Amino acid sequence: MAGLSPLRRLSRVVAGLAAAGLLMLPLGPSASAHTPHDDIADTTLSPNFLEDGIAFSISRGILLKSVDAGLSWTRIVRGLDNTSDLVAIHVSPSEPETLFLASNGDGIYKSTDQGASWARVNAGL
Repeated sequence: MAGLSPLRRLSRVVAGLAAAGLLMLPLGPSASAHTPHDDIADTTLSPNFLEDGIAFSISRGILLKSVDAGLSWTRIVRGLDNTSDLVAIHVSPSEPETLFLASNGDGIYKSTDQGASWARVNAGL
């Protein structure tokens, strides 16, 4: 995938979200009820996405990670003891291994290993 253009890599992320059922793309007249089924609260790409293909998405209040430019997604739970929905994720542009995750009620979580594990960092907020 290293030779793909940025637009092509991004289109793979969108296609991966759609294939996983996490992104509802309108294919015709929209239905009046239950659209979309799976809301995407936030999606972010690694600052090195063109090289590493890492993307994060929050759907239905859970965190998902892709390491193949969106072709497949894995649920991330290690260290996440949240009881309310996750709503936002941010990758540090200067330290791509550092991420911050916000929830509706449980505070902020931080990862220093590209999302493999998480810890609450609410002290001092």
